[in-house]
Amino acid sequence: MYNGIGLSTPRGSGTSGYIQKNMSMVRPQKSREEFLKDLQQLRENVLPPPKKANRDILLHKQKRSILLHLEKLRQELHERGTAEEEIEERLKTAEAKLNEMMEKGELDFEKKEDTHQQAIAKEREYERMRRAFAMSEDYRPGSAFDFEGQEKKKLEKVHESEKRKEEERQIRKEKKRAEREREKEREQREKEREKEKEREKEKEKERENREKERQREKEREREREREREKEREKEREREREKERQREREKEKERERERKAKEESEALEKKRLAEELKAKEAKAKEEERREREKAAKQRGRRKESSSSSSRSSSPSGDSSDSVSESSSESSPSRSRSRSDSRRRTKKKR
Repeated sequence: MYNGIGLSTPRGSGTSGYIQKNMSMVRPQKSREEFLKDLQQLRENVLPPPKKANRDILLHKQKRSILLHLEKLRQELHERGTAEEEIEERLKTAEAKLNEMMEKGELDFEKKEDTHQQAIAKEREYERMRRAFAMSEDYRPGSAFDFEGQEKKKLEKVHESEKRKEEERQIRKEKKRAEREREKEREQREKEREKEKEREKEKEKERENREKERQREKEREREREREREKEREKEREREREKERQREREKEKERERERKAKEESEALEKKRLAEELKAKEAKAKEEERREREKAAKQRGRRKESSSSSSRSSSPSGDSSDSVSESSSESSPSRSRSRSDSRRRTKKKR
């Protein structure tokens, strides 16, 4: 047996059990009227669209389940003996987390499904199928049997495709035109850059010429400065030569003054020596006179003493007088000698 056709077993049938198509059978074909009639029935008996879920009821149930979950959590924390402040804090964090899950569509407390949840699941299944078969979002059930609508859609698609092609051609033309414009602008900019480069080169040449001229001017200025420096150096050299000449003249003048001073000192020394010699001669002369005078006095005393001794005076008195006169004359001579020596030392 194959596909419900044939015997369940070939045993006892006298056949091999092989099943083949009956090529001699002619199937009855429907007429055009029957085909149009069936098509009309398909158009009229379109399947109704699936019922949509009431999202407000689902949102209300989710909020109710969140409150129920929070109340159960509160009772559990009370049974554990947790403080009220900690309970409130934990309930706030749990509520915020559950609300965030509800907004994302991840909240699922009840395992059993009602009609609204089944409708939501069916909508998700239809959405997956629509994306899998690349169906448009505005698809309505039974539209595949509306040949006029399908033809109209085909014409609309052709028109849309022609319109897109025309827009694409226009866009390509605009792109080409813009490309040509950009190319022209690029060439214009290139020419402008070339001209700018030429102007820059000319400016650079002018700057180089000005720089060379400034360099030559600076060189000439340095040359003039060197010449002035040489002149100043020569002037300073002449001034130094004059200063050296004045110094030599001053040195000669000082030398003449020194020689004149030495000569005057020599003359002064000579004069002092002569004066000293004259004083010494005078002192010697005075000493000689003193000696002569003393000798004369001694001679007189001797004569007087001899005359007196002859008369009656004793010899002792004469000897005392002679000794007194000699003792008086000797200190005067020593004083005169010492005075003359002191004078000579002071003059020297």
